[in-house]
Amino acid sequence: MRKIRVKKIDAASRQIDLAIRLSFSSEDAVGIHTLCAAGFRILRDIADKKGNVEMHEVHKQMIKPGKEAEFWKRVNLPANFFKHADKDSDPAVVYEGIDEEANDAMILWACIYYKDLGFHLTPEMKAFMLWFRALNPRVMDDEVVAEILEGSEFYRTLKSRPRSFQLAEGKRLLNKMKGE
Repeated sequence: MRKIRVKKIDAASRQIDLAIRLSFSSEDAVGIHTLCAAGFRILRDIADKKGNVEMHEVHKQMIKPGKEAEFWKRVNLPANFFKHADKDSDPAVVYEGIDEEANDAMILWACIYYKDLGFHLTPEMKAFMLWFRALNPRVMDDEVVAEILEGSEFYRTLKSRPRSFQLAEGKRLLNKMKGE
């Protein structure tokens, strides 16, 4: 039997990379969310210990003082529902109201945390950030990314395309970055 040996940061990057690949392949949103939330939490915990991580400081500025626990409880609510049954063990309990595209924001946060912690982005993370930037040009302010996308009519119109097409484009972009 093969045994694995993995560092926390490697586990986080592998979880996030897999979440990105699954997302671009239009796979199950629950599995994607669970994987990404696990990787994101590792990165957030590392940022807590390390301190002075840009994305971590951004989150601190976004959240009203004294409301941190409430903020993170809401962010973690779907992942906790998908992972635990200690508080609501009735198998008929339904979680409603999460938009599948909320996974995109969590994946983005995870990629930014990873970069801010000083690690080199993986091809999956680079592709995801380019793809996200193409869909949300006003959200991200990255000159290099803007330069790459600015001249492309295709990427300027990506937002108006169906979600399935957008995800397929993300997969195409990832394959291109990996040289496939």
